[in-house]
Amino acid sequence: MAKAVALVAVHGMGDTERRFDEKLKSRLRKRLGEAQWSRVSWNKVYYQPVLQKNQKRVMDATLRMADVDWIKLRRFVLYGFSDAAGMESRPYARNSVYQKIQEIVLKTLDRACAALEDPRCPVVIIAHSLGCQVISNYVWDAQRVSCGAGVFRDNIRNPIGKSSPIDRFRRLKTLRFLFTSGCNIPIFIAGRPESKIKPVTVNARGWNFRWQNYYDPDDVLGWPLHPVNAAYRAAVAVDQPISAGGPLNSWTPMSHSAYWTDGDFLDPVEQGIRTLL
Repeated sequence: MAKAVALVAVHGMGDTERRFDEKLKSRLRKRLGEAQWSRVSWNKVYYQPVLQKNQKRVMDATLRMADVDWIKLRRFVLYGFSDAAGMESRPYARNSVYQKIQEIVLKTLDRACAALEDPRCPVVIIAHSLGCQVISNYVWDAQRVSCGAGVFRDNIRNPIGKSSPIDRFRRLKTLRFLFTSGCNIPIFIAGRPESKIKPVTVNARGWNFRWQNYYDPDDVLGWPLHPVNAAYRAAVAVDQPISAGGPLNSWTPMSHSAYWTDGDFLDPVEQGIRTLL
């Protein structure tokens, strides 16, 4: 059966395993049923290897040469915050971490497009934590007429050609839903003047998608987006608090890792996918 929609999962910060998407994939498959799932192309953006080798070197050296406590927490802080710092460092430099991560996003979308057999098919992105910033950066650059960073920089040759169906797919002009959970975007933009903070375009110049953001009030790494400014209030259709993780985790910062298995998040994701099948 021909695929009708591409789902793309993007992981967040921290020491992330390659199979990070399995629980989310399994739950959505069960919710949709086999008949509908057979029309879905499942894809994931796994960018952690770009950062992980260097992080592991620092962590291993610390454990070998220093007496430190709270190892699990320390590992989370090191991997998590160096993810953010590394990704945003020198984004305009050729072959930067920023560009390498976007190359992984681009290759994932190329595979998704090939699986669909039709580059006009809709895309749904499910991003978590730092992955929300990854996708925001990617779409932002894709929307620029002239771009100096990432895979859409002006001095990178584009053999496909602008405005072709595949290029439109690469630039996510067929994106229909963007679901963000535990979103870190405010951490990256809070230091700028309010008038200088702008979200990606959601309904203009060939882009037309619905952005829905979910956060747990106890998740200090997951933020609402409407308070940022009026532009974000206009761009983000849903900015909803949820209780992620059930009675054990929903009232603690551990809720940051519980969104993709929580019904309060999975319900709207399922509903969005069904509208496209």
